[in-house]
Amino acid sequence: MDLIKEISKHHDKKEYRPVVVLVIKNKESKYLLVQSTKGIKPWSFPQGGIENGECPKDALFREIEEEVGIKENELKVLLENFFYKEVNAPADRKDKRGFVKGKAYYFTFCEYSGCNELILQEDEVYSSEWVDLDRLIELLKLGREEKLNMTLEALGHLED
Repeated sequence: MDLIKEISKHHDKKEYRPVVVLVIKNKESKYLLVQSTKGIKPWSFPQGGIENGECPKDALFREIEEEVGIKENELKVLLENFFYKEVNAPADRKDKRGFVKGKAYYFTFCEYSGCNELILQEDEVYSSEWVDLDRLIELLKLGREEKLNMTLEALGHLED
């Protein structure tokens, strides 16, 4: 199925909100994590909603520039949509956009060639850090276990 049609189906059904997740590695082989301003301020890879009719690649460039100021010419997409997972939201969490089950995550792996100076969107990103794999796991353990497991599963696909 065409990916844009798949994204549109998610929007039509209003079950799982489509979200692009950016696994970004820099020249020092460190990964970019961002800390959300929401709730308990969980750490994650940069991510954002995919609009109806938008392809994940367009969403990733839009979201990463909005959230941390990385420009499209500073990223090289190495693996587009290499991992997909639907994750149910906690029962007490209501989505303000009307999606009733949770999120559908589309992972993309990118290489970053910029100078590591980020411009954070203060209403969405509390903090950011370039981390090695051990630190990445340490920070992700502070959040929901289901998201940690999903991230480790996604990273396992990069090693294949």
